[in-house]
Amino acid sequence: MIGAEFSSVLDIGDESDNFPLDSIRRKKFLFIDEFEVQRLKPQTEKIIKILAGFGLIRHRKKYHQGQDLQVRSKLLIVSNNFPAMSDASNAIFRRIIPIRFDKVISPAKQIKWFSETQSFDKEMPGILNWTIEGIKELDQMDRIAFELPQSCQDWRDELRSEANQVMRWVEENCVLHGADRCGATFTSLANLFEDYGKWALEEGINRNYVLSKEGLRKKLMQSYHDKLTPKSTGIARGFDGIVLRSKCSF
Repeated sequence: MIGAEFSSVLDIGDESDNFPLDSIRRKKFLFIDEFEVQRLKPQTEKIIKILAGFGLIRHRKKYHQGQDLQVRSKLLIVSNNFPAMSDASNAIFRRIIPIRFDKVISPAKQIKWFSETQSFDKEMPGILNWTIEGIKELDQMDRIAFELPQSCQDWRDELRSEANQVMRWVEENCVLHGADRCGATFTSLANLFEDYGKWALEEGINRNYVLSKEGLRKKLMQSYHDKLTPKSTGIARGFDGIVLRSKCSF
């Protein structure tokens, strides 16, 4: 229905990708069809941020003059899996609106190759009526119609947690809310890093992606800047507001 003239499917699964600007120029919709990797590389994360945020793509090619292109297309990601990533700043997750498609179409009703059938032609009147009904409903709902549904907010938080190894470790091994019930609210960075290292080993995280002590400190501040307070006791530095579950009695 959108057509190749106004849409393009991008392959940005590899850090070395440098896709041609013609695949973006004058397109209204950009598609990423399935993530083929378990973890996004930094360059891939950067590209997705730019595409989702209508940023500026800088295309550089050896021995050729560089080109810049302002992204004006909507980015749609169609995937069964969302890979892990190194970014904990929430930059990507501020830009995405996740929509879960849970309905399973029975084999007897599935139409897998619309381009080889006349199904769209037959369905166009119904699609038009559906669109008109939706516009009327939007008009009745006024501004509330454009607020992100709670189900989408909850799933976005879930995806962010799963994609961020530090948040996964904190949820599994630490206490943030009610940390005072553990008898103390301060934990040294050394103790946090030791526990995180053991968890990363048990999780089988590639050692290239295991954070250093300073890396863990930065990611904790990025992910929980509103919950943790950096503190130094004179003997050790760490955070107020976080306690290891292994130190709690409840």
